[in-house]
Amino acid sequence: MAEPPSDTIEEMPKDDPPGGGWLRRLLPTHGLSPAEAAAVERERITKNIARARTAAPIMMFLLLSIALAMMVVSPQTDGQRRWQHGIAAIDLVSAVLLAVAAAAARSSQRTGITGLIRRNLGEVLMVLGVVIGAALVVNTLNYQFKMIAWVAVILLTSALFHPRPAVFFAAQLGGLATVLVAAFLATDETGALLGHTTTAVGSVVCVMIADRVAFAAFVRETLMRHQLAEMNRDLEHRVTQQVREIVGNNVRIEALNRQLAGKVAARSEELAAALRRLAVAEHGGETFTPGTVIGDRFEIKYVLGVGGMGVVYAAYDRLADQRVAVKVVRSQSGDVSGGVRFLQEATAAASLSHPAIVRVLHIDVTDDGRLYQALELIEGQTLDACIDRGRGLPKPVAARLGAVIADALAVAHALGIVHRDVKPQNIMITADAPGCRLLDFGLAKLRETMSHASLSEHGAVIGTPQFLAPEQVSTPLAVSGAADVYAFGTVLYLCLSGRLPFTASQPMQWLYAHVHDQPAPLTAADAPPALRALVQRCLLKNPADRPDARLLADELAAIADDLEAPVLEAWASTIEYVDTRPLMLPDIALPPGVETAAVTSPMLTPAKPRPASSTAPPAAAATTGAASPETDNLRLTAPAPLATSSLEATRE
Repeated sequence: MAEPPSDTIEEMPKDDPPGGGWLRRLLPTHGLSPAEAAAVERERITKNIARARTAAPIMMFLLLSIALAMMVVSPQTDGQRRWQHGIAAIDLVSAVLLAVAAAAARSSQRTGITGLIRRNLGEVLMVLGVVIGAALVVNTLNYQFKMIAWVAVILLTSALFHPRPAVFFAAQLGGLATVLVAAFLATDETGALLGHTTTAVGSVVCVMIADRVAFAAFVRETLMRHQLAEMNRDLEHRVTQQVREIVGNNVRIEALNRQLAGKVAARSEELAAALRRLAVAEHGGETFTPGTVIGDRFEIKYVLGVGGMGVVYAAYDRLADQRVAVKVVRSQSGDVSGGVRFLQEATAAASLSHPAIVRVLHIDVTDDGRLYQALELIEGQTLDACIDRGRGLPKPVAARLGAVIADALAVAHALGIVHRDVKPQNIMITADAPGCRLLDFGLAKLRETMSHASLSEHGAVIGTPQFLAPEQVSTPLAVSGAADVYAFGTVLYLCLSGRLPFTASQPMQWLYAHVHDQPAPLTAADAPPALRALVQRCLLKNPADRPDARLLADELAAIADDLEAPVLEAWASTIEYVDTRPLMLPDIALPPGVETAAVTSPMLTPAKPRPASSTAPPAAAATTGAASPETDNLRLTAPAPLATSSLEATRE
């Protein structure tokens, strides 16, 4: 492979070839490579043309002014008259020639006579200057011999233009010869003749030396620019090559990442399936096999999730010809009154009509006496999976989400239904209007019903420790809609700040904090003042001091409008769920004698696309664990890889 050019500017060779030192001084382009010589020639022509465009009009003006003055001034003698007429004629002819040169300099034509003049403009103007100077000197023979005009002209033209050396030397020597002849004709005195000769020869020598020095500097400057341009082109080429390599590497890395993500997802599916099989085995005869028909209507397809409360299935509703989710509650021996109460409360929940509340389609009892609900399937992700830890949600989105959920709670509270387990895992974000759904209405009631004896005997707490209202801890049997407002205030706090209002690591610490501690205040970075104040009101210890769900919904809607919040479903369609850090507590075994309530599984898992050709059941939702009636230890089921609720839309 050829070595890349050096990044340093190459200097002119220091060792001249034998006999070439004087030649290099006279001809600075001697010894250059063809490319360098061509670059110098292009730059010389370009600079001559640029200077001619400026200098030619100025010299034309001066010559015409002098010619006009010579014609206006009255001569005193015949010699003066001939001298003035000679100057006027020389200047007028010179002005015409300069006009031609100026026109060629400003022309864009590259061929013909004009193109030839453009390429040799420096030589033309230098020769013209020497001729004008010599003519003026000769003209002084008519009046009073002087060489000042010739000296001035050759100095000016040599300073302005860079002619070719051969033309330059020939013109200067020709002009010198003309001036010397004129000097011999002007006088025969030896002293005067010697003075004129010395002045003329000295002027030409000085002009030649100055021109060669200036031209050598011009050549060095041009070569440096040429080498810098070559280096820049080479650098741009190398940078372009490197950028292409980097882009190619990024494409390969992205492909490898996709392969790795696919393998991780496949492994996650396998682990989730294994956990579901273990959970099903644990529940033994309380699970249904695929193909089982419940109530002559719902055909079981596969298990979506298993928890302490029971099993959630994906099923097909033969009557309505649609897919549904069926929640089958674990049998509770000897609790007939609890079953009756659950049916009454579930019937009330089924009467709820709100776009943000998952519809209960059917409530019944299986042939072996187990309660079950059929609910609509919802596609989306839990709010827990959408929250950015440490930052929360965008403030306008959090306000709009709060307004929708609070409105759903207000509808439930108006019918006397209390959710009792409002938390991020029970809020589904969907791309369908109104953009979110509140899940598991009636299940908190069911937990209370099924553990009623335990509540009476031991005063156990039902709910999720991180979102419990103080009254759920102190007086769990007297809970109103204000408990839902407190829990949802905690959810809003988390959405705005990315953190919970209290810091704890054990369930009992959470319960103590809710009853006795004040929440950490939200900062200006967390939310605007009105929204911060509203969330703080929701977290007040006294239920009577909190706003009801209807007032909360109205105030949140007004704040969302002020913040120009987008439609929630539009925002939901843009989310990418990648955060897998836990929010809730890990699996904890409590000390003997301590009973606690259901705690949703703590792990968050990102959603991933499902292969269009796959026929296998999708990953189950993150299931809900519950305190087992047979033990005092907290039981949690491990989450599946897809962080969706049990109502997530699935494929048969």
